Amino acid sequence: MAERARPIRRLALVWALGVALGLAILLQGASAMGFWRPDPAIQTERAAGLLLWAQTPVDAEPAVALARQALQRAPLLTRAADVIAGAYFLDGKTGQAAALYSAAAAANHRDAAASTWLFQRALSAGRYDEAFTLADATLRRDADAARPLMGSLYTTAAAEPAALQALAKRLALSPPWRPLFFDDLFAGRGSPAIIYPLFDAMRASGSPPTTHEVQGYVTLLTRAGRYEQAYIAWLLSLGPAGVQRLRYIYDGGFEEAPTIDPFGWTLGGGAGGGAAIEDAPGGGHGLLVSWDGYAASTFARQQLLLPPGRYRFAGRMLAPDNAAVGGLKWTLTCLPSAKVLDMTVTGTGGDWRKFSQSFEVPAGCETQRLTLASAGGERRTTLAIWFDDLAVEPGGAEGGRVQP
Repeated sequence: MAERARPIRRLALVWALGVALGLAILLQGASAMGFWRPDPAIQTERAAGLLLWAQTPVDAEPAVALARQALQRAPLLTRAADVIAGAYFLDGKTGQAAALYSAAAAANHRDAAASTWLFQRALSAGRYDEAFTLADATLRRDADAARPLMGSLYTTAAAEPAALQALAKRLALSPPWRPLFFDDLFAGRGSPAIIYPLFDAMRASGSPPTTHEVQGYVTLLTRAGRYEQAYIAWLLSLGPAGVQRLRYIYDGGFEEAPTIDPFGWTLGGGAGGGAAIEDAPGGGHGLLVSWDGYAASTFARQQLLLPPGRYRFAGRMLAPDNAAVGGLKWTLTCLPSAKVLDMTVTGTGGDWRKFSQSFEVPAGCETQRLTLASAGGERRTTLAIWFDDLAVEPGGAEGGRVQP
């Protein structure tokens, strides 16, 4: 029985050896044809990871070997060329690194690594126009991926007037990354100190800051309590004609274009009504407050910068006789909480009447907020109240009144 099994075992062994030999030949052929080799892109990422940790040219040799293998199979893989260029730079071969990075950037306009390196090199050499042109190209391709470039833009522009001018010229072209650049600045990621001179340089380049950009800057300053600087930035946005028409209150006649918060009118309301600028009875425009006489709401507000002293708040209003229901009031408050004017709106019998009330701004009251709001009432009623020709005038007398 055992003697009969031996030929079967020999046959099985020969078959197994033949299968193994055939599989080895097949694998060798597949390897020669490129099957089962690492993907060049994967090899390149491994090479980039090795280069990241390399401290010396010797440390970088495995990364270079992998990158060269990847390039042999994918000659247009510029990311692999970037790895070799980075190794050249680590070895002090700056010229060779620059040549390879330049070739990679020319071959692939989406090669952010090459463009970033060339940008940093131009920046270090003081070639700001070249540097910001490279940065522009990189940021246009993928602003989020190239976001680290933003930090270099901020810090260099803050330190070098020539760099500031080059950056302003680039921003004047309204590149798609311009909103992201200013959003970063206003979020505090860059140096706010560059914003004011940058705005000036942008105006000189023929592309002044947009309303949104000035709004971001003014908001940044007001949040930091730098009210005078915020006010000056706002004044510049008005232009010479707008500044000439300006009084203590902006657009007290409700005839101007809307302007930047908080120095222009901010209108609002709630479930109980709202405020809007409309065609007023008798001509022109006025502030119309629609209110149910019951709900607490803030209808209008504007921030002022009044020096210490006595003033008179005056204007015209048209209101039904029950307009005082619910405590609709104009208030002026020294921020954050010291109230200096508290004037309840009263009825005028449906006719336009003048009103005025004096108040005093004490020393230390750096900025004030003028507000029209209701504290809420006891019953609902329908009220339509108009305001026009609002003004703050210096030297007011005691008391307040509504005139016929």
